[in-house]
Amino acid sequence: VRLPATWCGVVGYKPTYGSISRYGVVAYASSLDTVGILARTVPCTTLVMDCVAGRSDRDATSIQKHEAYFQSSWFDSHDRDAIALQSKEKLIFNGVRIGIPSAFSVDECPRSVHDAWQTTATKLRKLGATIVNISSDVIRPETVKNSLAAYYVIACAEASSNLMRYDGLRYGPTISSDGEEEINESSQSSYTPLEQQYSKYRSSTFGVEVQRRIVCGTAVLSSDYKHTHYEAASKLRAEMIKEFDEAFSLVDLILVPTAVSPPPQFDIENDSTEMLGNDVMTVPISLAGLPTISIPVDENNFLNNVGEQSPGVTGMQLVGAKSNDELVLSFATMAEGNL
Repeated sequence: VRLPATWCGVVGYKPTYGSISRYGVVAYASSLDTVGILARTVPCTTLVMDCVAGRSDRDATSIQKHEAYFQSSWFDSHDRDAIALQSKEKLIFNGVRIGIPSAFSVDECPRSVHDAWQTTATKLRKLGATIVNISSDVIRPETVKNSLAAYYVIACAEASSNLMRYDGLRYGPTISSDGEEEINESSQSSYTPLEQQYSKYRSSTFGVEVQRRIVCGTAVLSSDYKHTHYEAASKLRAEMIKEFDEAFSLVDLILVPTAVSPPPQFDIENDSTEMLGNDVMTVPISLAGLPTISIPVDENNFLNNVGEQSPGVTGMQLVGAKSNDELVLSFATMAEGNL
């Protein structure tokens, strides 16, 4: 939800993995799927979170509300009355350590977004925050760079497995065996009748991108690529989690941009590979299962894919440690009107 949020100038919140039940949601990548919230303001987001967060007996990955939402060690170690006084004095971030990871200064990040990032950090410093530069020894640039590939390897592999249930027999419409649904019959001559049914159904009902991800997922789970691709991606994910854990031993929140490009345009054909590259600022956080919120902070001009100036809104993410949803939402509420 964070990319659509920043492109539309609204708030997008991804909570800690498992804090909102996924029951009733079509499974895509089970270890990554997180129900997010889109809202106009952070208080509205918090209100929705209060209503929907919590354990569900129908979702084994869901966690208790108090585990996901009220485990902020920062608030335990700070006087809430003092925090209220600081808010009146406009030092609302006094005592908060906000990290700026150098590893997220990727080549894809344009100058306009980087400037907005630095401006936001400066505003937070004026509000009392301590800005901490997180060195590349803590969160390594190569881990961030490779996280995009790891994310899509894991996501496509899990999507391939989850979408296998849509075979035209148990779900969805029945596909006729003749007429316009007859798809590439010559290439199916070696298929069994059941395999032909699967092929016709999925070719007719799945979009091009869905088919692409199923094929990619099936490939990386094959005996030829499982060890070199899927297992390597899982190891990188574990490394990403470890590096974020180390970073949060130094800071309370992390500040990074949400998007590095303007929203795609309907009247211009967009390259699918470039579209995947838009996730470079969001997938490391998704891999680690951390709570994060995107807040619109500045109107900006980007260069679109034909080299023209394209107006847009820059969004910034406030990222918290796992289960520190309260901290993220509380300080996002205070920051929203001051950035």
